[in-house]
Amino acid sequence: MIDNMPDNSVPTMINLGGINQGKAALFLFTPRQIVDHYKRPLMYNFNNEVATSIAENIVENPSMHGIDKVLKSPSVNSAIIPDSRNGIGLATSQYSDHWTFVAIVDESIDDHFASNAIVNRHILIGICGTEPIAQNGLSSATPEQFLNPNCQLIVTRKLMINRYSTAGVNGVQHNLKTITDTSTADYHTSVWNPANEYYSMSPECTIKSTVADNEGYTSIVDSSDSLNVKQSLQVSAPMESPRRHLKCILNGLDDANSKSLYSSQIGEFGDSSGLLGDQDENFEEYAKSSIAATDTLGKAVYYNQGGIDGLISTGYLSIGMINSQYCPKVLVIQTPTHTPAEIIPQYETSINNVFSSLVCACLPTYLNSVGLSAISFMYNSAADATQVLNIESVVASTQQDLHFKWGAFLYILQTELFPILIQNGNFDIQANCSVNSTTNVILNFLDFSPLPAGSVYEENSVLGGIVSPLIGTKAHMQQNSLQLNDLIKSISASSFYKNNLYGGTV
Repeated sequence: MIDNMPDNSVPTMINLGGINQGKAALFLFTPRQIVDHYKRPLMYNFNNEVATSIAENIVENPSMHGIDKVLKSPSVNSAIIPDSRNGIGLATSQYSDHWTFVAIVDESIDDHFASNAIVNRHILIGICGTEPIAQNGLSSATPEQFLNPNCQLIVTRKLMINRYSTAGVNGVQHNLKTITDTSTADYHTSVWNPANEYYSMSPECTIKSTVADNEGYTSIVDSSDSLNVKQSLQVSAPMESPRRHLKCILNGLDDANSKSLYSSQIGEFGDSSGLLGDQDENFEEYAKSSIAATDTLGKAVYYNQGGIDGLISTGYLSIGMINSQYCPKVLVIQTPTHTPAEIIPQYETSINNVFSSLVCACLPTYLNSVGLSAISFMYNSAADATQVLNIESVVASTQQDLHFKWGAFLYILQTELFPILIQNGNFDIQANCSVNSTTNVILNFLDFSPLPAGSVYEENSVLGGIVSPLIGTKAHMQQNSLQLNDLIKSISASSFYKNNLYGGTV
């Protein structure tokens, strides 16, 4: 196992007990080196094996476990993977001169059905548009008085974590649940190549970009939906995990199959008007509408519209706005200016780079889903051996809590990420991930040439949606949209679908 991973971890979160309910904290991180990003969008590869597995497990034998059966089939592990050929270079090193920030706001909600109030912890991560603090405030015990109120806070990732209490036979239990995890990309011509148009490649956006014609399907992408025009795009961070992304599509197909069966039954019980039309076409339309209606942003019901969400919804957030409403405790963190390792250029097309980009996209989302803010671990697939080097939580946690969260995190790795990596053979991986700093990965596939000693793949997690694999060019969007529509058409034309729909061989 490689053991030369640099430790760039910085303080990320403070525990819930450290902030009184309704109060806030603002972490300001000094500038540091940020590498250029080479974006490898997630691309669909829905081959016949994938279509057959869906038809067999969701259409022919619909059940509560049909989707899980599809996700367990080996073919799905290569159904959604990073693009290894047509990546996109972004000049993210432009942000090396910028401060970064983490803003934490706890807002209480009165719960009339429980003795304790619910606490929503809002965590905003991003980039400072200008200098956030005067030089003489860097080492001050009270940096609040040196803040620049006009400094724009450019949010690149937004989390909302719900803390609530339940009472049972074991007494009062304190629980955490991640309600919202969204990544945001702002458009700046100095960073993004203006020769390309950039789009959200979430399932609901992808399915909307095709129209049917006599030849089959044509991909039509509306330029007004591009990041270039909108200047800002939000994507659901959990969709950056290929397995969760695919599960979203499978949910839509499962829903479409149910609606097709219901409509055929209605026809049997007296609908002779012909309004139901061709069942194949019905399934395709149901599938498109179900996937298009997927609420992948995970929008929560905001109980306090005048709170932090109200500020964010204005489209512009500054230190002054946060300060005037919450008077946050300000902490200035000095960060290392250089990484003590050889950073691998991301544009190099190697198997290590392609799948290291996937690891870097997935780890922050996995951390957020289990209530962790940082992790450092090692894993060897041949021996199925794991070692935890460091672990941090978003709230005050006991060792037992951390042990449970690590178990949940490892389960996600074993079910969502490792099955994709193992398609390329056994591997060694060492990773150090902080949701508001960097994700550093050393990934070696044992059947390929090892990385040079001391080399590390680095991604800047703090950039959120800017480095998200869910944002791609028009060409990426067109390819995925055609793949998805071909999958739907293949299933609707399959004998599995027709047998299930009509109850016999067609």
